[in-house]
Amino acid sequence: MGLFSSKHAGSGDSKSLLLDVVASRPRLGLHEVGFLQLTPHSVYATLAAHVYGAAAPETAIQVPLPDGWEVLLQCSSLHLDKEGYFAVAYVHRGSHHCIISERGTSEAHGLRAGVWMYFEQPTIQFFLASQFSKAVRRELEALDGSCHSPWFVSYTGHSLGAVIASYRAVEEGTLAVTFESPGARFFIEKMLDTPSSIDEYPITYLRAPNPINTLKPQCGYVIMLPTQQVLLPSGTLFLAPSNPAAAKGEDGRQARRREIESKVPRKPSKAPLSSSAIGLSGNAGPAAVSVATKASARSSASQVPAASAGTIAPATIAALPTSPSAPASSSSTGPGTAVVHAPARWRIPSFRPQEYLRGYLLGGVGMGIPELQQYLAKVEPIIREMLEHTQQVHSIHSLRSHFQKADESGEEEVVLRWPSHLLQFMEFYNTTRALEDPENQDAGVKEAYLGLMRQLYYTEPRRLHCIPTRYLDAKSLLVVQLWRSMDAAERKQWPLSLMDHKALNVIHISNGYLCSDVLTALQSKQYLLRFVARPEVHAMIVQWQRERTGGSSSTGSPQSSKL
Repeated sequence: MGLFSSKHAGSGDSKSLLLDVVASRPRLGLHEVGFLQLTPHSVYATLAAHVYGAAAPETAIQVPLPDGWEVLLQCSSLHLDKEGYFAVAYVHRGSHHCIISERGTSEAHGLRAGVWMYFEQPTIQFFLASQFSKAVRRELEALDGSCHSPWFVSYTGHSLGAVIASYRAVEEGTLAVTFESPGARFFIEKMLDTPSSIDEYPITYLRAPNPINTLKPQCGYVIMLPTQQVLLPSGTLFLAPSNPAAAKGEDGRQARRREIESKVPRKPSKAPLSSSAIGLSGNAGPAAVSVATKASARSSASQVPAASAGTIAPATIAALPTSPSAPASSSSTGPGTAVVHAPARWRIPSFRPQEYLRGYLLGGVGMGIPELQQYLAKVEPIIREMLEHTQQVHSIHSLRSHFQKADESGEEEVVLRWPSHLLQFMEFYNTTRALEDPENQDAGVKEAYLGLMRQLYYTEPRRLHCIPTRYLDAKSLLVVQLWRSMDAAERKQWPLSLMDHKALNVIHISNGYLCSDVLTALQSKQYLLRFVARPEVHAMIVQWQRERTGGSSSTGSPQSSKL
């Protein structure tokens, strides 16, 4: 193939590798993972929190920067902080990684007011974000002068910032790790031409369904974090429903995980970490709330960290055989607030908009306007109360506490179905409460509610070492497929170091999954995205695609904007 005689092929370290070494397919060891300098998701969570403090240094919680990370550029220095937009670019010089953190809306009611507008029409924030990204890349080009090592740029954001970050990542064809997004799928589909890669680049972390993260359909690889139950002043208990479709208890959870993992053969991995229920103390939201110390059967609890005294001064480190940072330890270890009485089971009144519209149009059959007004009058105070206290778990500081315990604890669930607008959330909440009602435990009735629940919401234990290939970009998949099919002489022509050879040799595709018995699935995904972003590797892939397609090389290209 012309690919392996490319002018780019001799530019790496592989030319110094002996053919016998390449032919032996050396494998990465667990002790060598740090040499890849992959960025933990705890860093993304910390930077998604840090940008709030950077925007409001006198009023917002100040979070220390992770070790080795420093501020490169703030949008305010370019006068791009208009119409509520704010973002900061952070760099880790040792790993040549830049993360652009998009600030979200910091107040629940403001989020709800703004989201409905921008989902219908694009706002200036998305165009300001585009200009800031261009400025950051220019700054990176000038940062190291003649240094040939390329910078990898990825995105993070929380809440509305998660939507902006996901949009930028899909358009540029890079990684985004986001938190508590209100749902970005419809907006990205509206803004970009043929967004076939909409699920390939974002990784989205959510708490249990709530009025914010169910506003619109989600996109990307969606992971649900363990979430606590919150007892509202009205007696409403919400935010951590047990999954009725899941097996009960830890034994059931482990059996369910084993059933899922048996679908793809691989070497056994470390057992998931266990954790106990921890109380939620109120410095991350508008008011303190009581928390049930008994977590749901399928999720563990999390903490809200205390506010940090200030930020650590920017620092620069040389390349080290460790990941670009380590998560900070949490200092909040206080006991939770126990609920000694069972809360009342409150349910949102049942409402079928289809029935109402059909009855209204056909002339008085079904619910009339007075009934609709009465229904909304009943629902509005409860939804408002939920929104106020959703901030307790929607807060980026609450989410960050999960990663302070462990970057990939094994307690997360992968989302297969999720409520995607307010009425679906209300139906989900009603169904959850109905399944807890002793009057609905008859087999037929219970199965009916379970069927409805599965249509609205379903999760499975996340496999730490495998990820479905539909969440991988085309170039990454192409590299893995080529690497497995090439002989030693062809592999030697790639511009790779010995560490790259080792990493690629522990990644494979099996039954529609990308798997590794050394790297976690999220580490494999990040490594491959960084690998294909290298100019010399990108050039080889483009050349190979042209040879295969007779001149076309559009596979896996970043999306173009409609605007």
